[in-house]
Amino acid sequence: MKKILPLLCGITLILTGCDSSAKTAKPIAIDEIFCKNVIIQQDDKEYSAELKRGGDNTWECTFSAPETVNGMVITYSGDSAVLNFMGLSYSLPREEVPEYGITELLT
Repeated sequence: MKKILPLLCGITLILTGCDSSAKTAKPIAIDEIFCKNVIIQQDDKEYSAELKRGGDNTWECTFSAPETVNGMVITYSGDSAVLNFMGLSYSLPREEVPEYGITELLT
């Protein structure tokens, strides 16, 4: 029994090992212009927004809830991002947008 147990453990590890052919799923390519209402949950916060795709590498996200961000528009076009809110506008290179920002994760 003592000689069989290590052999069974070894066989079990071999049979349950990871498949080397497993690959990570690629995101679906979106070839069309579309507009969707979305609910975004990040940590304990929930946001409502309209997400538009205006063409290749062009996105616009218009927030409607919560009230503190109602009317905020974030536009991504090529290598730049523009934030418009309450009459103020801020432009920056897309690589400077926070990596884990809500819209950066969506677009």
